[in-house]
Amino acid sequence: MKAYWKISSISEKSENGGSGSLRAKFELSEGPSKPATLAVQFIGEGSTLSGVDVELVGTGYRLSLLKKRFATGWYMADC
Repeated sequence: MKAYWKISSISEKSENGGSGSLRAKFELSEGPSKPATLAVQFIGEGSTLSGVDVELVGTGYRLSLLKKRFATGWYMADC
């Protein structure tokens, strides 16, 4: 199962001086009765992020392994 959020716009200014949070929630109404791997992905393109922390909380489910990966880069191609 995959959960995917694309953050299309992040403001350079915030009401509280640059600190805030982004929250996303989903609930399953149907699904497998056996535990399965869940992949969660957040993407922010063309934005600068600093001091980012990711937290996944599972109510009723135990999260046994959490991997975080941040990737940056500038890619150009001549065609």
